[in-house]
Amino acid sequence: MAALTVKAYLLGKEDATREIRRFSLMPPVRYQAVHDRVAELFQGLLRAGPPPAFRMHYKDEDGDLIAFSTDEELDLAMPYVQDGVFRVYIKEKKECRREHRSQCSQEAPRDVVHPNVICDGCQGPVVGARFKCTVCPDYDLCSTCEGKGIHKEHNMVMFQSPLLNPFEVSKTYGAIARNGALPN
Repeated sequence: MAALTVKAYLLGKEDATREIRRFSLMPPVRYQAVHDRVAELFQGLLRAGPPPAFRMHYKDEDGDLIAFSTDEELDLAMPYVQDGVFRVYIKEKKECRREHRSQCSQEAPRDVVHPNVICDGCQGPVVGARFKCTVCPDYDLCSTCEGKGIHKEHNMVMFQSPLLNPFEVSKTYGAIARNGALPN
């Protein structure tokens, strides 16, 4: 029997696709095998919280997302395999999404200090997650200030651990301007 190709869609807000992965499984396909492979490919789901931090779905003939969490429910999904591809839609459980991760996290949060970075919201050191503005050349927030909604007018990038020091960056990417931006 041929391997089953699985196309896994990680869904975000309003069911928009955040990431797509493809893998294959040898028959007989069992729920735990699909679950474990999805958890392996989407590493953020494992860090989101204790199992099961996510739920898997398939689309039925009406286009509705049908949750499955057992071998029996997975067997009911098999008639919806199209062109040899089983499409799985993954949703993080609400309590394990980004805004609630502190409640769900299995591992204790690491209180890493980001050297030479000052929070522009509270003027304190940035400990733990660092949020860097994608527009402003030198604007960083600590997780507390980001959570308060400070500087919502621009998108932020989150860094869990400190970036390379400026000397390592300059060796790799060339000279860096005084404002921290890379030269054109």
